[in-house]
Amino acid sequence: MVNYSKAKDAILLHAGRPMFILDENYRILDTNPAGIQYLRKNNKNELLGEDITNLVNFQFDKKSAEPQIIQQDKEQIVVEPIVNGATGKTFLITIKNADIIKNKQETVAK
Repeated sequence: MVNYSKAKDAILLHAGRPMFILDENYRILDTNPAGIQYLRKNNKNELLGEDITNLVNFQFDKKSAEPQIIQQDKEQIVVEPIVNGATGKTFLITIKNADIIKNKQETVAK
C-alpha cells in the first residue's frame, strides 16, 4: 500500500522546480525548498497559509477542471487542479524556468 503523504513529501523534497500545493482559496498548504527560494523566504512556515496571489504576479481560473499554462517572460507556470472528495479542490502549481536564489550568501557576494 502506498503512503500518499510520504510520496508527496518525497516528490516535493526532490523536485528541482518550485512547487506549491494550494487549497481552493489559493492558500499555500505545502511547498518545496525551491518554492521557498523562489518566493525568497527563509523557511516553509513563512509561506504556509498565505494566499499565493498576494506573493506572485499571476492569476488562474480556479473553476477550471483542466490544467492551465501561464507564460510570463521566461517562466512557465503550470496549474494542475486536483479534485479530492475528502478535501475538495486543491491545486498543484509548478514553475518552470524559475529565477531562484540558490544561496543568500551568493547574492550578497555579487
